[in-house]
Amino acid sequence: MADGTNNSEVNIEVNGVPMKARKGQMIIQATDAGDVYVPRFCYHEKLTVAANCRMCLVEVEKAPKPMPACATPVAEGMRVFTKSPKAIAAQRATMEFLLINHPLDCPICDQGGSASCRISRWASAATFRATTSASAS
Repeated sequence: MADGTNNSEVNIEVNGVPMKARKGQMIIQATDAGDVYVPRFCYHEKLTVAANCRMCLVEVEKAPKPMPACATPVAEGMRVFTKSPKAIAAQRATMEFLLINHPLDCPICDQGGSASCRISRWASAATFRATTSASAS
């Protein structure tokens, strides 16, 4: 079953690590299964994919721009980079856009400005550090 000949599985590479994923599975599902974290706001496994927040943008080799991991199905031989400079820049730009439009004393939710607010927490976290790969040098 895991010998690579199973038609329901594809071989992908995430941050240089080979992985197997279910055919038709979204990148974010494959990375979650492989314990590779991709930031997200709107994705939830039990909801339909909206891809509205754009926080889960990742670099996919040969794609002209970062792709939303929650709405991009895996494909055989796909190479995904979640912490490349291109992916991190896209995630930072998304966060910057969200912060510009999100007051620190948010009157909408009762978490506004507190440590439980995901936007505030991620804005001050070191989650957005790019890693350099061997191929980049």
